[in-house]
Amino acid sequence: MSYEGGGCVLTNKERTALSKLMSKILRHSPEPFGVQLHPADGSCQRKYSSLLRLN
Repeated sequence: MSYEGGGCVLTNKERTALSKLMSKILRHSPEPFGVQLHPADGSCQRKYSSLLRLN
């Protein structure tokens, strides 16, 4: 991972890993990650920026 112009640039491997993690969270196990999905349409009730924190 590198930082350019104040943003974060992921490698292809990191991007794929993040995509798989987000898919798992949103499709299969939102509760353990503190994500609440709207019962009618499955949309996320919180902003994604509050879900992801880069250390």
